[in-house]
Amino acid sequence: MNEGPIGYGTGALQEWDVRSADYPVAAVLDMGATPVSKAWRLSQRFDQGQTPRCVGFSLAQELSAAPVEVACSDWTGPNIYWLAQELDEWPGSNYAGTSLLAGLKAVKQYGYLAEYRWAANVDDLVLALSQLGPVVMAGPWTSGMFTPDAEGRVRVTGTAGNIGHAYLLGELDWERGRVYIEQTWGPNWSVLGWRGWLALEDVRLLLSMGTQAAIITQRLDPDHPIQPTIHTAVVTDNSFEPKVIQNATSVEVDGHRVWIAP
Repeated sequence: MNEGPIGYGTGALQEWDVRSADYPVAAVLDMGATPVSKAWRLSQRFDQGQTPRCVGFSLAQELSAAPVEVACSDWTGPNIYWLAQELDEWPGSNYAGTSLLAGLKAVKQYGYLAEYRWAANVDDLVLALSQLGPVVMAGPWTSGMFTPDAEGRVRVTGTAGNIGHAYLLGELDWERGRVYIEQTWGPNWSVLGWRGWLALEDVRLLLSMGTQAAIITQRLDPDHPIQPTIHTAVVTDNSFEPKVIQNATSVEVDGHRVWIAP
């Protein structure tokens, strides 16, 4: 995985499962409805820094957003990422990044969702963002996308190489034909701070380039999550160096109670 500019970690790897085709978001949408502009409230912000944990951090952003807002911590993104690496198709953890599919499986194992589905095209994506909630994207991130323009627009220009990134779409502006990215690169990424926007024609282009778009369609009660059965826990301190703890279901790190993946 090639790295982006300093401070801009990426880390989305592509993993395909033929069974995903059995879960189109179109099956649960009102396909006859006209999209309406919708901004899903986002109560927290998370900065992944230079780490390759965009899948975990973008899903933490989704969890913290309406329609069901989960109180996350700075450890939520890393914890989703570590469990996703255990669940993805690549052995071990001595590599950078993981897949959106594995990240969703991790969030499901933590007990915050019962079902997720996929948008096959921009029309399904727009309706999902209008009707159901935020959309998590993962796929090629071109060199020109790192720097939004003077209006905050993210343009799909330049080359992607093998850089993949996961990010949240949290708002549809139907009248102006755009969606807003809720980025995990800090408050100074664009003139809009944490946010930038994509024109719908660029969303269509990204989907044609292999970008995946996932929507959580069944959310569980965050006050009564189902905790996974844990035998080995991996945590980090402020240095983000991994430490292994055997036979743990949760640990306390810097005053936070954290449920950790096996």
